Amino acid sequence: MKKLDFTKILTGWWPVLFIVSYVMILGAGIAMARSDAYSIDTCEDIVKNCAYLDDGVEPIVPNSKIVAMAQKPTLGNYRSFTYGVITWGNVTQDVSQFASLANETFNDPRGWSQAGVSFSKVASGGDFTLVLSEASELDKIAGCSSDWSCRSGRYVIINQDRWAGATDAWNSYGGSLRDYRHMVINHEAGHWLGLGHQYCSGAGNLAYVMQQQSIDLGGCRANPWPLLVEIEMLP
Repeated sequence: MKKLDFTKILTGWWPVLFIVSYVMILGAGIAMARSDAYSIDTCEDIVKNCAYLDDGVEPIVPNSKIVAMAQKPTLGNYRSFTYGVITWGNVTQDVSQFASLANETFNDPRGWSQAGVSFSKVASGGDFTLVLSEASELDKIAGCSSDWSCRSGRYVIINQDRWAGATDAWNSYGGSLRDYRHMVINHEAGHWLGLGHQYCSGAGNLAYVMQQQSIDLGGCRANPWPLLVEIEMLP
């Protein structure tokens, strides 16, 4: 039997074949790893109805951003909250009307429901409490004032004076009382949802609903509804 000459094998084409095979296997492994980490290039890969930029161009963004887009609440995973309605102090406004109008605001398609948030009134308790309060009662709450509405802990507090007649800043602009009521409910509920105050983004622009429009519009246009950017700010 002819003996193998290992010297010729080691110095022939076998080393080349081995190196080529190794490189191919390594390359395939890297490709698979990259595929796992970067398999989504556009939001079309994960959801049919993608989020688009203002100019209508589909964004090409890192996966984490796309996944965040896909996880925005949809009809299938709404966040549902319940609330009760109470009064504090000497309330002369129609409480039934207050509760009805607040419910309309909470569930209006122009409101926080854009973010997949729904609100249902319950007889008592709930996730938070909506309060129609005599103005002087707010002075008893740390951080609140009898001049304005307020949110404190679980309480979304609407100042009866503001509910009845809005404010000088709002009225001077020419805003309607119904829109003011939409705004103050959306604003204080926005605090309960986790949002802070915003400021006028520029003269002539729509105000953020989280802007303190009761005090000063700052050159912005009165606006009772959350802007898209505020919808996206929700935690």
